[in-house]
Amino acid sequence: MANYILQGYASPWGNKWVVIFDHTGPSSYSNIGTSSGTGDVINGSDLGFGGIDYIIGTVESTGVYDVEPYYTQTTGLTASSLALKWYVATTGVEAANGTSLSSKTARLLAVCV
Repeated sequence: MANYILQGYASPWGNKWVVIFDHTGPSSYSNIGTSSGTGDVINGSDLGFGGIDYIIGTVESTGVYDVEPYYTQTTGLTASSLALKWYVATTGVEAANGTSLSSKTARLLAVCV
């Protein structure tokens, strides 16, 4: 999986930073719901920051999967990393464990610190 920050970002937003980036899925997805996996983890450092406050999800470029953040950090605190969950857009079912998502790319917006 890879993250490609769009030209012109990161941009300041108050005392935070906004980053819009293209995120390519993993070659072997680790399902959170049925196999206690880790999902698709993004670290703040992957985007050039120490932490992530928020990510806005979207449908990836082929329209097959919906990509949404899965928050596990303590309430009120910034996360050093968070997981993305990939759902089949037509059914809402999380992608199966081991699914290759490496040909799928989602454009995401992150608020970072």
